[in-house]
Amino acid sequence: MGGNSAMCSSVECATHRLSIRSSFSTEQRGNGPTAPVIFSVLARGKANGTIDFMLTIISGTNRPESNTKKVTDIVVQIYRDLGVPLQLLDLQELPPDLFAPAAYAAKPPAFARFANAVLEADGLVVVMPEYNGSMPGVLKVFIDHLKFPESFESRPVCFVGLSAGIWGCLRGVEQLQQIFGYRNAYVFPKRVFLPGISNAFNAQGGLANSENFQRLREQAEEFTQFVEKIRGIQLRPQ
Repeated sequence: MGGNSAMCSSVECATHRLSIRSSFSTEQRGNGPTAPVIFSVLARGKANGTIDFMLTIISGTNRPESNTKKVTDIVVQIYRDLGVPLQLLDLQELPPDLFAPAAYAAKPPAFARFANAVLEADGLVVVMPEYNGSMPGVLKVFIDHLKFPESFESRPVCFVGLSAGIWGCLRGVEQLQQIFGYRNAYVFPKRVFLPGISNAFNAQGGLANSENFQRLREQAEEFTQFVEKIRGIQLRPQ
């Protein structure tokens, strides 16, 4: 980009704003794979002790057959097409014991894979619906049970919101941004909002509006660059 330009890309603007916080140490880890990895925490460990780079995508509701999961599957495929290793967390698979009061003192063993998927991620992508002008309660419960502060501290995160109404979960995403800001995450500024989600899919299960798909694609490309710059890593194959 030319030195006389008054504009900057989402990645350049965001990384510039974050430069004043650049004193955090970047993890020194091994090179990542050239093929995507979907929900396999064990696949990240190598015989020589190094760890692969990857993103974690969170489907932010436990509602069965949700539109959120449909959008999440599209987002997963976009990152796969970019060659980005990733894993998927579907909150529909959370252990029921997590919702018992006793879980605050002792987490259910089945929750470990969810907590580890966040801790091992180089970046997080949260896909969330709007429930009553806010985020789903299950998403907040999930967040509240993750380790503090290391789950989100200095971790890049971006958001995709969807709703039946006209705002595409704008309020819910902004509320979640406040939480991640409080937790010192690196919030990617380019959000994607998908309104009218009930009528957003075609007969094949894809997005009927090609512009919505393109916005998701652009977000994925730029968020991948954002993570690579902040973490000092190479997510995609050379």
